[in-house]
Amino acid sequence: MALIVVERSFEQSTPFERLAAMELAVADCLRRYRVRPLYSYHARDQCNTVCIYEAPDADAVRATQDEGGLAYERAWNARMIPVNEEKLPQGYQRVIVQRELSSRLDEQGVSGIHARTASCMNIYRVKPIVTYLSADGSRTVCLFTAPDAESARLASVHAGVPLVRAWSAIFHE
Repeated sequence: MALIVVERSFEQSTPFERLAAMELAVADCLRRYRVRPLYSYHARDQCNTVCIYEAPDADAVRATQDEGGLAYERAWNARMIPVNEEKLPQGYQRVIVQRELSSRLDEQGVSGIHARTASCMNIYRVKPIVTYLSADGSRTVCLFTAPDAESARLASVHAGVPLVRAWSAIFHE
């Protein structure tokens, strides 16, 4: 089974409970395609979600999303690269940073970026937890602990690492 990342964004605030109910409504479809939801990160402003699934491949997940009417931007095979244990210090948040990369990376490349940007991340009090790297190495979804999403955004910009968006997330299992 593969690890699949599904990225969603919404024009209007969409409560996580609504997404969970929609996914529950397609439970038979998920079973048919052997897709198992693992966990999700939902934006505090309720306009973005990243969902992690276990499935035979990304096509199986796309089929369940399409059949169930669940809107998504992308669904892609991923490798999970753990960086640190997740400890959420008081006053900190989980922050998701979505990246599109101009050059393809492998796991060693991701580790190199974490090492190269560590001092800049420390200045902004941003700590990497896990990176989901697309199978083709062209995109990542990174989970950080940080004081807020702006800290993670600024740390990325000042470290010279591209980003599409950064947002504070609530974890859902």
